[in-house]
Amino acid sequence: MAARRITSYFERELGGCGLSLAQFGLMAAIAAAQDDTLGALAQKTALDQSTLSRNLRTLEAEGLVEIAMVEADQRRRTVWLTETGARRLEAAIPLWRAAQAKLAETVSPDVIRQLARDTERLPRS
Repeated sequence: MAARRITSYFERELGGCGLSLAQFGLMAAIAAAQDDTLGALAQKTALDQSTLSRNLRTLEAEGLVEIAMVEADQRRRTVWLTETGARRLEAAIPLWRAAQAKLAETVSPDVIRQLARDTERLPRS
């Protein structure tokens, strides 16, 4: 219930930038990635390949990311933000930061960090 409430809160706060919370998180991970392969991105975001691919196809259809085959290995693909995607992410960051600050007024950051630590022990699918 708490996860749904927090997700809903962030969705509302990010609504003005045209990105969902999941899209924002994925685009931020792409922007910060040192390894731009889909395998590395899947590992970093803890998404399975099919979920990652589905989410990336949506971003690609909106012109926010580009996906290409690695020339040296046609089985590997890389992803990066387009100029439009980078601008959209840049516009969303202040909204996300403001939402984070507002959330911290309601829910202690210590509680959130503890919850994150505790849930790391849960098995992944």
